[in-house]
Amino acid sequence: MAQITAAFGGVTSTPVALTVVSLQSITISPGSPTLEAGASQRFTASGSLSNGTTRDVSSLVSWSSNNTASVSIDSSGLALALAPAATATTISAAFPGTPAGTASVVVQAPSLITVTPPNQSIAAGVTLPFTATGTFPDGTRDLTNLVTWNSSVPGVATISNTAGSQGIATAPANAAGTTVISAALGGSTPVVGSTSLTANTLASLSVTPTNPSIARGSALQFTAAGTFTGSTSVQDLTASATWSSSAPGVASVSNLPGTKGLVTGLSLGTASITAAIGSKTSVSVVTVAAAAPAPSTNRAYVTNFGSNTLSVIDTSSNTLLLPNIPVGSGPRGVAVNPALNRVYVANSGGTLSVVDTASNAVVATVTLGGGGGSWGVALLPAASRAFVSNSSGNTLTVLDTSTNPPTVLKNIPVGAGPKGVVANPATSRVYVANSGDNTVTVVDGVNNVALSPVVSAGSSPQDIALNPATSRAYVANAFSNVLSLINLTTNGVVSVPVGTIHQGIAINPATNRAYVSNSNTGTISVLDTTSNTELTAAFSPIIVGNSPIGIAVKAATSRVYVANNGSNSVSVINTASDSNSTVTTIAVGNGPMFIAVIP
Repeated sequence: MAQITAAFGGVTSTPVALTVVSLQSITISPGSPTLEAGASQRFTASGSLSNGTTRDVSSLVSWSSNNTASVSIDSSGLALALAPAATATTISAAFPGTPAGTASVVVQAPSLITVTPPNQSIAAGVTLPFTATGTFPDGTRDLTNLVTWNSSVPGVATISNTAGSQGIATAPANAAGTTVISAALGGSTPVVGSTSLTANTLASLSVTPTNPSIARGSALQFTAAGTFTGSTSVQDLTASATWSSSAPGVASVSNLPGTKGLVTGLSLGTASITAAIGSKTSVSVVTVAAAAPAPSTNRAYVTNFGSNTLSVIDTSSNTLLLPNIPVGSGPRGVAVNPALNRVYVANSGGTLSVVDTASNAVVATVTLGGGGGSWGVALLPAASRAFVSNSSGNTLTVLDTSTNPPTVLKNIPVGAGPKGVVANPATSRVYVANSGDNTVTVVDGVNNVALSPVVSAGSSPQDIALNPATSRAYVANAFSNVLSLINLTTNGVVSVPVGTIHQGIAINPATNRAYVSNSNTGTISVLDTTSNTELTAAFSPIIVGNSPIGIAVKAATSRVYVANNGSNSVSVINTASDSNSTVTTIAVGNGPMFIAVIP
């Protein structure tokens, strides 16, 4: 035992006893985790001292891995799972004079690696970035920087494994032919994903949006698209183009990987934004204005599945604003965030179109990687999150909408054939109607995980709506002629008879009314959500167009908007005092599916 004193100016303190203890052993936590490739894990080290106590010694030990090709670890104890190995990797925490503590880490391989974009063409002398996505039991992970990339015919295109440029393919001058681009992860029996890449002659190039306006200090994503000789299909070439601005002081444009084509307004004026690939160029003139456009207020947005467009309706006059906006293939779900001037459209081809409501132009297209068949969209604006159901992939894609373009965070496995999605801003819970197994999956929208238990619904649930004031969810079922009423506190379910062949549902909490589309009869049933009974025959059902699907409520004007899939129209219903009369019918695009309004 040592005695510690302090002295100053001839004055000495009372001695303080200091007991020196030794470190006897080190324990690492967690002791034997299994990590998905691409996942990280924070390890902690606990030391047992000679006086019988323990303390955290994580910052005092030296961390190491015996197989840095499989698991790396930094000086703070943060490990990264890089690749599966034949045996578990040993993580050690060492301190002089004390036996090292150890932990055993198994790296789980993905069941599948998907290389995107698939089956592309590339012009000679041009680069094209590829992404490798791994599929795991609880979702997907970006493995682009972990896989080993290979091109089967380097004369057609090479592909980089260099840090900072992994997955970027380059076609040399005068390249011609087809090569297979592959991404492999693992040792002797790696998991491999691949796609084809053809060097061809670029026939056309175009830039969108066309001549837009943006506010000074704001940013807008430009997109370059083109066709190649012998093909009429349009390919996204944004990442392959070289971008330039005629007036960088007015508007700059990025050439950095991941943000290529992103234009930022710096000062008032105009600038020509050019995308170039070889000898092909395309120009769009951007105007930088003094202030951001005011948020739109009187608008409804309708997805037209048959014409791959989005119709915009002025809800103050109930007139169609032309032209319709081209979006992705087979648009279905739609959601609007008026505060950001953004509309989000789920396209059945597995992409999300982002539309600027001020310019009515698509400003970004995001590949979701959720397995395709994208259907419903829901938003949690306060958390900057969008959620998209993928009916073919049985997943829910989570996106960060604070980035431009939105970033895919995770694809969460849900039930079979997910369709309708709704989010509760009060609890950050997201509810997914699974048409293939007659269930509703509840998702924690903050931590991006599916919760237990899964809730039972009726036969083939199609859509879902919430009444936050009563903590109830209403599920529209196509084949059981009942709504499934879910108590969001207990997950208890009650069946409410109403209508037939339900396709869509919307709720007006202010009037305690639910509106349900009956596809086979061309009607809308109206439910009193206080008693959970349908209104009498004088007020329900309401006759609309053929095969109605999506419904949206504009509570401020007591109007309900219905997308009539079989009539290529939208019915506008006056619901004030339950008058429930059709005010007008608006012609839109082919096969309208769903509709969203600005409240």
